[in-house]
Amino acid sequence: GVLIPAEPHNSTLLVSRVSAGEFEHLASLVRKVRPDIKVVYIAQGLATRARWMLAAFREGMSKLGVEYEGGEAPSSGFIGIYFLLQVCQKIAVYGMSMESMRVGEGSSYPYHYFHGYIDSQQLRAHPHHSFLAEGDLINALDKAGRLVICGGSDPDGKMSQDRLSPTCGVVS
Repeated sequence: GVLIPAEPHNSTLLVSRVSAGEFEHLASLVRKVRPDIKVVYIAQGLATRARWMLAAFREGMSKLGVEYEGGEAPSSGFIGIYFLLQVCQKIAVYGMSMESMRVGEGSSYPYHYFHGYIDSQQLRAHPHHSFLAEGDLINALDKAGRLVICGGSDPDGKMSQDRLSPTCGVVS
């Protein structure tokens, strides 16, 4: 129960890359400790489609002469963004690092929001993800108006006061 208490009240926990048994075990633990948190299972098909989107983007960028290091597995954050793109007209993205693989402690955002677990630091430079490719795709989605990136620079790399505002991404 160490990770769950840190989540804000009435949060939704999106769970992917687990078996049905593992999901049910986690969901039952969360219901006991934090009944205010919803636990939603992200089916493998959604992760596969997120991978296809990322692979298509990488293929297009390759044709333009841009190659990315890292694998083609979408990160959990990207799977979440992909899911929200399917069900929302517009989304606001916070705290996504769009930097290359994590090497050392110089990242703008931590790879995982949790620490003190056996593998939390070893997973920092996970070879199955390409955070730079995901970041470029997220920036392209921002430019296309499908989402807004909050809490950082705009897609052109300039700091934007609107994106630093606590109301960034709020639909009025």
